[in-house]
Amino acid sequence: MAALLGLFSLGLSAEPLPAGVTAQANNAVRDFLQQHPSLRQRVFQYQWKALAQPLPLCAQPPLVELPRKERAWGALTLRIACDGATPPWSRAVALTVQVPGRYAVAKRSLRPGTVVQPEDLDWREGDVARLGDPVTEEIQSLDGLELFRPVAAGSALRLNDFRPVSVIRSGDLVSLSLKGQGFEMITTGYALADAATGVTVRVRTLEGKILQGKAVSPGKVEAVLD
Repeated sequence: MAALLGLFSLGLSAEPLPAGVTAQANNAVRDFLQQHPSLRQRVFQYQWKALAQPLPLCAQPPLVELPRKERAWGALTLRIACDGATPPWSRAVALTVQVPGRYAVAKRSLRPGTVVQPEDLDWREGDVARLGDPVTEEIQSLDGLELFRPVAAGSALRLNDFRPVSVIRSGDLVSLSLKGQGFEMITTGYALADAATGVTVRVRTLEGKILQGKAVSPGKVEAVLD
């Protein structure tokens, strides 16, 4: 990891600036990336893509925005604007941001429903931005979660592969409590899907009726009737 980090500097452009990129604009982009929540306390490197037209100078540091994206990683399109210019101007610019880090891969094929343990994982180092979806960078991020789709051996574990651990499994015999004003009725039936705590699940009663409620604990479902 140290060798990889040696190739990166916090917030540095990795290559000479392309034609038309001013030092002012580069400084504004660097400051924006350093302050972005997804890059705080991270080492990263960025490269500008060639511009369609040169960036004008601005009397004050230009405004930098990242529309419609939560993470300032990978391939980005930023908006650089100078509202104080005459006339005001705005440009879309393209960059690539690399983020070195450590991420988990499956040591063996993992099935849906698996609560991942440390022995299920290997750790690799590389550009986590290249992997797209957020990946598992620490085992603690998987607490209380289970896989909901299979993961092949050697594949990166993405956080989108997980969901809260199910307290009810499809086919389980469950107790269904129906609560209303002044009454409570309890029946039993079979869950028709997996469900984590607080998730609505359908239940087929022993009489064949389909009812639904929220999973509240292993083997227990509750429904509040208006």
